[in-house]
Amino acid sequence: MKREWLCVFLLGTADPVASGTPATVRDTLEVRCEGRPVGTLLHDYVHDSATGGIRETTRLRVANWMDRTTAHDTIGIEEARMYGSAGVLLSAFQTLDGRAGRSTWELAQASGGWVLTVTAGGVASSRPVTGIADNSRVKESMYAGIARNTIRPGDTWNDTTFELVSATAIVTTVRCVKTPGDGAGWWEFVSRDESSPRDERWMVDSAGRTLYQEIPPVFTAVKPSFAEPRPAGPAAVEGAGTVFSVPGGDGPRRGQRVVLELANGLTPDTTVSAMYEQDGAGWMLRPCASACGDGFLTAAARLPGASLRPTVTVQSDHPEVVALARRVTGTAGPCETVGLATRHVYGSIRKTNTATFSNAVETLRAGFGDCGEHAVLLAALLRSRGIVARVVYGLVYVERQRAFVYHAWVGLPSGDRDGWLFADPAFGHFPARNVLVPLCIDEDGSKAVYLSRLIGSVTIRYR
Repeated sequence: MKREWLCVFLLGTADPVASGTPATVRDTLEVRCEGRPVGTLLHDYVHDSATGGIRETTRLRVANWMDRTTAHDTIGIEEARMYGSAGVLLSAFQTLDGRAGRSTWELAQASGGWVLTVTAGGVASSRPVTGIADNSRVKESMYAGIARNTIRPGDTWNDTTFELVSATAIVTTVRCVKTPGDGAGWWEFVSRDESSPRDERWMVDSAGRTLYQEIPPVFTAVKPSFAEPRPAGPAAVEGAGTVFSVPGGDGPRRGQRVVLELANGLTPDTTVSAMYEQDGAGWMLRPCASACGDGFLTAAARLPGASLRPTVTVQSDHPEVVALARRVTGTAGPCETVGLATRHVYGSIRKTNTATFSNAVETLRAGFGDCGEHAVLLAALLRSRGIVARVVYGLVYVERQRAFVYHAWVGLPSGDRDGWLFADPAFGHFPARNVLVPLCIDEDGSKAVYLSRLIGSVTIRYR
């Protein structure tokens, strides 16, 4: 589940302030998690004197904050956006580098409109996109106000950014809450965007250099010489253990069902809404199938629009995936095929937390990963054998933590569209025996913003 907010991370980062004249501004910040340094964040804001346009680049490099035993495992994210002389977006590019490989997102204009090309595991996939309304003029007016000292508390800006991973336009509202004249010696702003339900603080000095930036849910970016301030109200940044878990007590007793409650106006995603029924202010999870029947799986494959096609993360038609699926499952029937493939993925993929854009080909070649890597590989193997398999993101109950933690697994729908059977390759279970709470189905990154919104907004009860 880590990539669902990690790539959205760049939306919350503050850009260096431009003075309104052609210039190059660079800033370097130390990234911290739970108070300890884990990496660096660099901003470049470059005015091109030849074209009158702007190139805006953000570079993040952090150690694996999720697993302190793999300090050598670093994650690199870089995003570049090019704007024309009128402030209109011309192109955008983002890369995500990890131990397993590189994934890229490229937004460009074609004759028929905008096209987003995603490359994962060396396999590229393109599709048309709409809703691009990015314009650098909003940021420039704010930066110019800082440079000229004309901004006052309460002044507000609304900016739109097209987030590349989810292909979603995100509106961010920034409000000034403090000026250098208020005695603090720096400008302070709060921002909130549609990927997070929390206000985030951003502090810059009188020259427009970033001093401190909150990047929910677990990061802060700080100028090394600046003392990190204490939060004045509810913290936007928390410990990773708190953020990525939901209290679950002793878990559901026999006969009890899970009820999902969502804050901040959220509702279950449409991809999993059929798995729930309304229960007061929450949604009660319907029981899923506990045993497999070959007819259960083959009927689903005959439905119109059955999910057998390859996607950017579930590359079920890739020769390496097809060959592995044949070798592992042979001539087995549908249910036996799922069991064999689940056990193979569980046994062959080394368990380690890693931040990457989970995709089947990269996982197969790297041989390691967490629940997301296990899920996309299993889904690809099953689809290549004609079995409808969906990648489900949600929560799993972990008894030793007395909590639900974010997780990914594979859902196998029945032919009547209502029944589901789950396979959990990260635990080696088929049918899955653990308590699973689906939040969405996502096989191309399009639910990244939705999943980011869920962090800190989920409550689980039993009935």
